[in-house]
Amino acid sequence: MVENGTNFFRTLIEIRSIDKELGTASVVVRGWKKEAVDIPTGIIQPPELVEMVLKGGVLSAMFNLSAEKTEDLQLRDFLIPPPEVLEEQMDIYRESG
Repeated sequence: MVENGTNFFRTLIEIRSIDKELGTASVVVRGWKKEAVDIPTGIIQPPELVEMVLKGGVLSAMFNLSAEKTEDLQLRDFLIPPPEVLEEQMDIYRESG
């Protein structure tokens, strides 16, 4: 999907931890960088998804692959991935090391 000249791709978002007090989540954006980044939990919509996903949970979201820095990263359209998609993507991730 291209929007305003930016390419967006769907990927898995691994939730490492959620800090309710700070309103942030530490996440790994598969296909972008291997280290975790902190994002505001307010961008995860609908808000019920934050409550449904515990540490170690996985969501999918659209993201801008061209982001070079965390400040440039855009995440949107969060979903709970279907089990078959999750398993397939996890297999690919494990194979990529």
